[in-house]
Amino acid sequence: MIHFLELPGFIDYNMKRPIEKWLYCLKNLGKLSEDGTMDEKLKILLAEDPILNDVHEKYLAFTRDPELVDACESPMKWKRDYDSGLEDAMERGLRKGLAQGIEQGSRRSQAAIAQRMMAEGFDLASIARFTGLDVSELQQMIS
Repeated sequence: MIHFLELPGFIDYNMKRPIEKWLYCLKNLGKLSEDGTMDEKLKILLAEDPILNDVHEKYLAFTRDPELVDACESPMKWKRDYDSGLEDAMERGLRKGLAQGIEQGSRRSQAAIAQRMMAEGFDLASIARFTGLDVSELQQMIS
């Protein structure tokens, strides 16, 4: 059987129940008050329960070892870096795609204008000047 408990939402603890002692300990183990001291309830729990006190000692040993902390945090750092790189790549791809789409749309628009101007009898030099297309491109459109 698996139970999921949302610790931030767990507020009212019954300290007579072992599971709730553990939950309180897990939720507050790394927290210090504004003056840098440990929560009074947690101090009492650790003094009364040798197992919880052992958990606290192991927690302190773990958090004081930079290699262990780094080993624990490195998968999370990798995931954040990966997600950030993926997001950046998607943004660059979107910008590049939009720029290409604008350029292609502009070229199509210029070609359509050139074809209408040819149909109206404009000379190639004038069409090139108004559309920005090369005379060689215009000649290819005629053939």
